[in-house]
Amino acid sequence: MTAATRAFAWLALLLSLIYYRSGEVIKNSILVKSPLPKGYIAGGDFGTDCKDIGSPATPEIASCEDAAFWDLHDASGKLTERRLVLGCDLGRHNWNTVMGPLRDPNPRATLWLYSESTTGAPNTASHSTGAKEKAAGLLDKIRGTVNKKSQETTKSTKEVPKPKLQQLELRNYPEGHDFHPLGLEVWPSYGGNGSYLYAVNHARARTVIEQFLLEPAEPTVATHIRTISHSWFISPNALALTSPDSFYVSNDHLFTRRLPILGKFIPIIETLLGLPFSFVAHVTLNPPSSPPSTPTIAEHTIEAPFIPFSNGVSLSPGGGEVAIASTTLNRVLFYARDKATNRLTYKTAVPVPFCPDNVHYYAPESHDDEAAKLIVAGHPHFPSVIEVTANKPGAVGQSWVLSITRRPDASEDAKPAAYDMQAPFSANEKVPVTALPKGYAVETVFQSNGTGFSTGATGLEDSLTGTFYITGLYAPQGAMVCHPHKSG
Repeated sequence: MTAATRAFAWLALLLSLIYYRSGEVIKNSILVKSPLPKGYIAGGDFGTDCKDIGSPATPEIASCEDAAFWDLHDASGKLTERRLVLGCDLGRHNWNTVMGPLRDPNPRATLWLYSESTTGAPNTASHSTGAKEKAAGLLDKIRGTVNKKSQETTKSTKEVPKPKLQQLELRNYPEGHDFHPLGLEVWPSYGGNGSYLYAVNHARARTVIEQFLLEPAEPTVATHIRTISHSWFISPNALALTSPDSFYVSNDHLFTRRLPILGKFIPIIETLLGLPFSFVAHVTLNPPSSPPSTPTIAEHTIEAPFIPFSNGVSLSPGGGEVAIASTTLNRVLFYARDKATNRLTYKTAVPVPFCPDNVHYYAPESHDDEAAKLIVAGHPHFPSVIEVTANKPGAVGQSWVLSITRRPDASEDAKPAAYDMQAPFSANEKVPVTALPKGYAVETVFQSNGTGFSTGATGLEDSLTGTFYITGLYAPQGAMVCHPHKSG
């Protein structure tokens, strides 16, 4: 066998391995560009029901990768207001530790607060009474540490008229410390108590997690508490809180672009081959009020290993299930969670017609995980995202958001011949109904060919109002809000 023949045989073997591992992804998200509309929102009209959150008047808000709800409850547990926190990075074209490049980590990114002033009935799905008491007690202990106003002088934020979009001041943030947020999560506020905000920070030297305190009395200030680091924080991406001081965190790659020389090609190989080197861990923190000698992290355990490109992660309303996006498999993985130990047990995988990015459970007013809906956002055509990343003139990235729910009748006889038939371009065209696991239904919520909204990364639905939010990894307007039921 000649050297050329051997080289050809090895190349054929490599290509066969890639197609075997990632054939669906190559076909659905690389080779074929879906004919998506300019914009579509389920149950509404994109042209009249959706509007940009950022604008020429606020050029600082753009490229928002993730967003999280900040829920404010009164002392009885009634949800009185729901706000949105956005993490936006104008410098993403120069600093992206996942996709590159790593040219310049300056300047700092920003956090924004957006409020539609939504109010509603008690929302018992958010967290248990015990968790409320734990949160209130813990946050009360650290109020003196961060020099906040006492509860006696707290004023209701409803008394002060404010614009819908405001930049958060990062108070006490360390001088000279970079800030490039990806995943965000906020613990709810109860009875006027503060809320912890966590943000994955792809800083200059390494990726860490920043902990802030949000106060209802001073809603436009995020007071920095501490920077959290660990030897197994290899490539943190997304967060899912299990208490005010514990969370799941995904690590999207084992080999990162930070590696000298190897970082230029090894992470690409890990991605293209769909190698199962990433993982999701659970982290428990010691309180910020602990003695200085106490480690920040009390426990770190890997709970979901061997995942190809684990990206978004979300905890179900009842706490019994965790969903994880596997970007290079075009699948969302579901795990059963032991609430006492945080251990995860694999259940099933649901294929989606795009590379999933972030996942967020829609929170109905119950603890019923079987009735929960998962919102999944992602990228239907990855080469277009690469063009946007490279700042190619005129480049836009398609956006697709869908929901995954349980089907009431899970028998094989009840499985329809097709699904998602309301969307302009159905998911059924790329993922046939026979590929869906028994008992799951998929429906498109939002679509855009990129001209209406580019590089959608996160979808969030307000369970009280039906308001829908989508953030864009490189979207020039940062994020979009839709009210699909206002005209229906």
